[in-house]
Amino acid sequence: ENSPINVVLFGLDMVRSVSKWAKEKDIQGITCRVGVHHGECIGGVVGARMQRYHLFGDMLVGLEILESTAPEGQVQASQACKVEIERQLREIAAGENMQEWKDMLDLLDL
Repeated sequence: ENSPINVVLFGLDMVRSVSKWAKEKDIQGITCRVGVHHGECIGGVVGARMQRYHLFGDMLVGLEILESTAPEGQVQASQACKVEIERQLREIAAGENMQEWKDMLDLLDL
C-alpha cells in the first residue's frame, strides 16, 4: 500500500541497507538521506528518443528541499507527511486490530 507510513518505513529500510552495504564493503563516507512528503503530483513518460518517467507538481519542490536538507543516514518527513501519518495511526488505533497499532509504533520508533 502506498501510504505515508509505508513510504517512511521504506525510507528507513533504504538508510539501513545503504549503511549495512557500506559497512560490509568497508567503504567510508557512503550514506543515504531520504525526504518524504505527502501531497498530489502527476507523473508520466516524457521524451521521444530517451524516454523517462517524470513527476510534476508543486509538492516536488518541497520534496527536493526535504531530501537535500535531510541529515545523512536519516529520514526527514514534511509537516504534511507527519499530519497524514498521525491521521493513519489514529485510524488504526480506532480499529479493532491493536497489534497493528503496536507494530507501527515499534517500526516508527514512536
